[in-house]
Amino acid sequence: MAKTGQFFHSSTITTDVAGVGTSYDATKVHAHPLYNSETISTGTRFKGRIETIIVRVKAMSVGSGATLPTSISVSGACDEDGDYIWFPDTSAQIATGVTTSTVGSVVYEYKLPIRHFFDSNTVYLFFKTNNGTCTVDASCIVWSE
Repeated sequence: MAKTGQFFHSSTITTDVAGVGTSYDATKVHAHPLYNSETISTGTRFKGRIETIIVRVKAMSVGSGATLPTSISVSGACDEDGDYIWFPDTSAQIATGVTTSTVGSVVYEYKLPIRHFFDSNTVYLFFKTNNGTCTVDASCIVWSE
């Protein structure tokens, strides 16, 4: 019998993006391949429902400002330059750690279908802070078929 229902997948990138500041920078990005080898060809255009985006930060500092970052904005694009946007500039408050105020996470709920603008299954997340700087040390996109 064939499987029915919704299937959830995730793409987690754990490459440090240091020096994330108060403006978007095309070099400060995580590239997420969105496919599942069991069900989707890796060379085709992504079609699916983005459910959730989770971003983990560390090394928050005041930078040239007077306060630590309190929120992170994320923008999602279909191209590595960040020009073909599918997830518009969205800010979320940083939930900081229990024992330290320089690490934390933000979570975004999207829950909308997207169809990649190009023949690709990779999407790109860009980051910026409201104050100071931080290092994005992980981001995760959860999506469903």
